[in-house]
Amino acid sequence: MGVLMPFISKTLSMLALLPFAAQVFFAAPAEFWYSHGGAAGSAIADLCRSFNAQREDGDRLHCIRQGSYEQTLQKTVAAYRAGIGPALVEIYD
Repeated sequence: MGVLMPFISKTLSMLALLPFAAQVFFAAPAEFWYSHGGAAGSAIADLCRSFNAQREDGDRLHCIRQGSYEQTLQKTVAAYRAGIGPALVEIYD
């Protein structure tokens, strides 16, 4: 659990700000890509569900695990080059 604490702390901090950012940025559903599985991935999924429970249907955040670190990084670069990147990406190095 000690290894996950810095990650969970940073992720919680980032997701805690989403309700405020949502007022400005989310006029429609947005995508949030992440690369974590296991306990960290479950924590992110739980936070996303909690966030979405407080939002209207049109303002939801679609949290999508993109695979490993490398896969998520490759997909992110390709998506932005194509002009279709997600609103948020979290890749922990």
